[in-house]
Amino acid sequence: MFSALLDTCVLVPSRARDVLLEIASTGAYRPLWSTEILAELDRTLRLLLGKRGASPEETDAFSPVSSGRWKRRSLTRS
Repeated sequence: MFSALLDTCVLVPSRARDVLLEIASTGAYRPLWSTEILAELDRTLRLLLGKRGASPEETDAFSPVSSGRWKRRSLTRS
């Protein structure tokens, strides 16, 4: 199995995120992200959902980072 770094630009569109993570769940590859990517994803989702009128509670529930639905797969810097 190979690993692939998933940056915020491919994780923000919900359809792309869903497809990429569904494929990963089959064992086709191991998705990786850094704590910086998760922080950027959380900020971006909060901004976008806030512009759509979502409350902070709704945003927390939707965010895969804040809700704890994602395991942290941090990359180490060499």
